[in-house]
Amino acid sequence: MPARVSEENPTSEVKVITQTIDGLLLDRPYLIRYPENPSEENYPVVFFFHDAGANGEQWLSKNPDVSDLIGDGKFIGIFPDGDENEWNIGVNNHYQTKAFSLYETEFVELVNSSISFVGGDTKKLIVISIPDYAFTPFGQNYNPTEISPELELYNNFAQKYAEENTLSYGYITDITQQGQKLPH
Repeated sequence: MPARVSEENPTSEVKVITQTIDGLLLDRPYLIRYPENPSEENYPVVFFFHDAGANGEQWLSKNPDVSDLIGDGKFIGIFPDGDENEWNIGVNNHYQTKAFSLYETEFVELVNSSISFVGGDTKKLIVISIPDYAFTPFGQNYNPTEISPELELYNNFAQKYAEENTLSYGYITDITQQGQKLPH
C-alpha cells in the first residue's frame, strides 16, 4: 500500500505494516511525522506507543509540545496505531495476563520492524525497559507487590535480546518506581 500524506499536516504520512497477531494477518497503520524544514541528513527516530483509542494524528493534536519538537527538527516521530485500541506488547501483555511466550514473539517482531524503519542501522535503535506501573495510582489498585517482580521477567528478556543482538538498551524502570514517592 503506498504511503499517503496526512491531510492535516503535509510533513506527515501514514503507512501500513502487516503483522501477525493471535495468528491473524492484520494491517497496522502508523504515522510518520517529519521536521518541517529538514536541514540534517540524519535524524533520531522516536517511536510513540500512544494511549489506546487514538491514532497518531489524534495523539499529536493533543500533545502539541511533541509536534513542536518534531517540527523544529529534533527527531522524526513514528506513531503506530495499536490493535483493538490497545498496545499488545510488554506492559499490556502483563496487565491482560497474556502468555509470556506471546510477548517473546511480539517483542522480536517489533524490534525487527523497528530495525527496518531505521534502514537496518541498529545503532539508531534503543530498546527501552517497561515502566513499572505498580508505582502509579492506577497500579496501586492491581496487586502492586506482584507487578514489579513480574515486569522484571519482561525487562530481563528484552535486555538479554538486546545484548545478544548488539542493540542499545536503556533501563528506565527504576526511574518509574519513584512515581509514588515524588510529589506531583
